[in-house]
Amino acid sequence: MKDRTVLITGAAGGIGRATALAFAREGASIVAADIDVEGLAALETAVRAHGVDCRGRRVDVSNATEVQDFAAELDASAVEIDVLVNNAGVLAGGFLLDTSLETWRWLIGINVMGPIHFNHCFVPGMVARRRGHVVNIASGAGIIGLPTIGAYSATKFAVVGLSQAMRAELAMHGIGVTVVCPGVIKTDIVNAARKETIDPKGAHGLVHRGLSPEAVAAQIVAAVRQNTAQIFPTVESKFGYLMSRVSPLLVRSAMTLCARLLSSQRTDASDARGDRSSAHANAR
Repeated sequence: MKDRTVLITGAAGGIGRATALAFAREGASIVAADIDVEGLAALETAVRAHGVDCRGRRVDVSNATEVQDFAAELDASAVEIDVLVNNAGVLAGGFLLDTSLETWRWLIGINVMGPIHFNHCFVPGMVARRRGHVVNIASGAGIIGLPTIGAYSATKFAVVGLSQAMRAELAMHGIGVTVVCPGVIKTDIVNAARKETIDPKGAHGLVHRGLSPEAVAAQIVAAVRQNTAQIFPTVESKFGYLMSRVSPLLVRSAMTLCARLLSSQRTDASDARGDRSSAHANAR
């Protein structure tokens, strides 16, 4: 990775920050995008401690104009992106029928349009140079539709499908594409989540026992080196993928039962919507 430049979205914390540091240890220069300016400043210091350059920029991945302006700035500075890691993402909890259209737009804007905006701006340069790699961070929830986070799950299914199509189309141009489908990771995505009628903060216990972002980052670096199509960093995401292939009927039955059990945890819809403003961050 020496003398390569890696662009990472949602880089101020979680998987994004860990991935930036993992690539920096391999000798890559880092370009970091996030809306957390303080987190970006801390990342720049940490990356430079490894003897490589780091350029942080506040960018809202859901805003096409901001992404285009960012790409133009890098182009004007003759910065060529060798690896793009689309990591920025957010979570919302709630049954689908209780999920507001505004929350749907928020999720799609960041989780789906975010990668699309960055791919649109930076992949053509890779094609022109006939080298590069794109990493799209999806989720185990992009393999199995999970009740009470169905809207989030739908956006991650979109990322998986996008990644598969990109890999097929870009192979002829020498570009690799990897989709990452982690399960429970120790990040702040639950803290920054919105709730509709199910509060995802109830998952704190699971997150505490989750895989570290650093472990995921190590697998991402290895996947880029080996041009791996899809990785499942956690035991639960590997198991979910296997079961969805081996016994889809069993998985559907389990998810139906899960939905019925979780329905008892519904909060009052109007109170939940009053708390939706709890997060406006591109959480990792």
